[in-house]
Amino acid sequence: MLLFSFSSLTLFKSFRFLDSGIACTILFVYPMFTAIIMAAFFKEKITLKVMFSMFCAFIGIFLLSVNNISSKINPYGILLVLSSALLYAFYIVGVKKFPYINHLKAEKLNFYTMLFGLFVYVFSSKFGINLDMIDSTKHLFFLLMLSIFPTIISIETINIAIKLIGSTKTAILGTLEPLSAIFFGVLFFGERLNFRSVFGIILILCSVSFIVINKQKIQEA
Repeated sequence: MLLFSFSSLTLFKSFRFLDSGIACTILFVYPMFTAIIMAAFFKEKITLKVMFSMFCAFIGIFLLSVNNISSKINPYGILLVLSSALLYAFYIVGVKKFPYINHLKAEKLNFYTMLFGLFVYVFSSKFGINLDMIDSTKHLFFLLMLSIFPTIISIETINIAIKLIGSTKTAILGTLEPLSAIFFGVLFFGERLNFRSVFGIILILCSVSFIVINKQKIQEA
């Protein structure tokens, strides 16, 4: 349960040392970590299709994020992001493979994840000393949206996905996250797509399609 919170915490700390574009690009090595953990500890075979999907997803994410990358590289920041990716990979594997966690319903698992995470954030903020007050209704609205959609709903749906299709496939499908960011950026914030971004989108869609097709074949077999 604590792994998810420590993963988020190390990612946010890495922003002090790396540009967010670099940090978020490096973070998406977590599908590779997930596949390695599953192969090393649970004897799951890494098929050529899965390896090809991971490769396509990683290249696609890099192409989508490269516009935000500058020369600001810090080894400590990279270490923090890699730690975040590894912790998240262990969380995904743990939800699927540990019986005392796997038997929990998604809403209960979500509750305990948030509950244990609360202690992590309370401690990291020095029991509230480092917190800033909300100074406007607008900021309050944004914080509520941040807590509901990318946090509560996101955690619950990913827990359901892990139970249904497994850790490795869930991790690879998670690479749709930067794709959705591009979509909403174009739709609501007037961002423009270039050839590099379009090619990155195609690679990610190919990666996800391979996983979905493979899942359907397994179910039909």
